[in-house]
Amino acid sequence: IALVRYADLNVLTLARQALTLVSRATSPMFTEVRALPIEAMDDRLADEPALKKAAKQLESSALLALTRDGRDLVRANAWRGLGALGALEPAACLAAAVATRDGDVNVRREACLALRQCPEAALTEVAGPLLLATRDREKPVAQAARQALLSQGKRAVGLVIDFLGHTNPILQDAAISMLVTLEQDAAAAVTKALQSPQPPVRENALIGLAEIGGKGREAFGLPLRQSEL
Repeated sequence: IALVRYADLNVLTLARQALTLVSRATSPMFTEVRALPIEAMDDRLADEPALKKAAKQLESSALLALTRDGRDLVRANAWRGLGALGALEPAACLAAAVATRDGDVNVRREACLALRQCPEAALTEVAGPLLLATRDREKPVAQAARQALLSQGKRAVGLVIDFLGHTNPILQDAAISMLVTLEQDAAAAVTKALQSPQPPVRENALIGLAEIGGKGREAFGLPLRQSEL
């Protein structure tokens, strides 16, 4: 597992192949991994129509195995294919959460976008990695992570609120920013967080309400400034 982040491409590829073999040996149902029938899959990101058609020819377990391939674009296309198939299985959600920290920008972005299909049961497991991804140095990745969280609608509010008191300040900051993005959907929940026994939660809730602006003050029962009327 440690070697999958190794800089040398040969070591990286062999490590990923080893993990694939372990996965095959421990899986109750084995599906032979075949390359996606898309021309130049390891040379470019496939367009959406072609990918959907090709992905349907494979089992999701085969696509999931391809997300561990040593080639960056193969992994990215595999995540794009899984997202095109519909709702992710719990194992795929966890793998996608790990892939949000992949060394390749396309893989990180496609993994985040695939998590738009994350079922509610797995949301708590992927919320933290997605929040961290909203602080990714690459804008396309950060935007994709925000899209994945926003796709959960009001359910995202409760997930994000839990991170206001996290020990990691980056997660605290990311949670505040997401709550500001959610605006009126989040204002009431942020106001309720002011009653938390945890000082960091109360402090970050106040920061969130201040950044939400007029909608936050309305939820807290405070009058609007003249410029906001």
